[in-house]
Parts: sequence; C-alpha cells; structure tokens
Amino acid sequence: MGGNELGRREICIVSVLAAACILCFGTSGYARDDIEIVDVAWTSAVIDREPVDRIAATSVAPPVIFWTRAKGTARTLESLKARGKLPLHHRWIRYLGAQAEISRSVITDDIVAAIGNGGQLDALQIELDQRGYFDWRLWSEKRNLPPGSWAVRVVYADGEPVLCRQSSSALVACEFRVLVSRGAGR
Repeated sequence: MGGNELGRREICIVSVLAAACILCFGTSGYARDDIEIVDVAWTSAVIDREPVDRIAATSVAPPVIFWTRAKGTARTLESLKARGKLPLHHRWIRYLGAQAEISRSVITDDIVAAIGNGGQLDALQIELDQRGYFDWRLWSEKRNLPPGSWAVRVVYADGEPVLCRQSSSALVACEFRVLVSRGAGR
C-alpha cells in the first residue's frame, strides 16, 4: 500500500465524517433536535399570527405583547415530545432595583404557549406532513405591567431555556428585554 493510497483513504474518511456532522447538526449550528427561534418582536397586536408592528424595546407602554416565530423538523418535534420538553413557555421576568442592577429578578408569570400544547400537536403534525417542517408563531400578552425593566425568556416545559444564536455565534438562553414605561396604554 503506497503513501498516496493511505492519504486518499484518510481524506475520504474525513470527508464522510464532515458530511455526517453537517447532516446531524446542519449548517446553522443547531442540532436538528432543537427548536430554532427565527424571529421575535415586541408588538401592540397580532393579526393572522403576525405582529402588526415592531416596537422598540426601549420604552413600551402596557399592554405588552411578545411574539415569537419558531421552526423545527419532524425529528425536532419527536425529540421534544420524547424528552418532555413541550409545550414551550414564555417566562416573564421583572428585574428589581435600578436598571443597571439586573442581577435581582423575580419570575412573574410562566405563560404556556400554543406550540406543543394539546391539540396543537395535531396541527404541527399536519404542517410537518405537508411541508416537512413546522413554522410556528406564539405570543403572550401582559396588560398590567408596572414600569421598569422586564424580560421574556423562552423555555421548555421543564424550565430549561430554549437556546438562541447571538451575533457572536454563541448559543445562549433566548431572553429578550424590554423597558416598560408608565403609560396607561397605547
């Protein structure tokens, strides 16, 4: 066996391993078992499952709606069901003290989102059968928020955070902050 033949075999093995990694984890960096949060918005209303506007998170008056768009495959749905991760929740968190002092917080609500909840699983399955993936929207609304710094964390049924990609390519807990003003409404 010559040196060139061994080199070709090693290149072939490396190529097969690289292809397997891409198939398992995709090019986005998410494992196929993970749900992917592809869009979020603070909004004043949702019509036809879409936000009617996108409000800057710097000074929002109640009521406050947090809208999320999530995608996944059949493998994603089966894995999440098998691991007891459904339904997803929007966990509302109020930060206490000065805005810079965000280390102190209290969870005020854990709102169960429609995705993965009861009869919604049937709708997800139909969407999977038709398109090969699901593209789901979920939102939660808070009407009586005291002024201050708030956040919504997207979590699984067991409380584990859903991971989102940051601009630095790191995966971190999907948590989105908003500053609620004193306004009595829009």
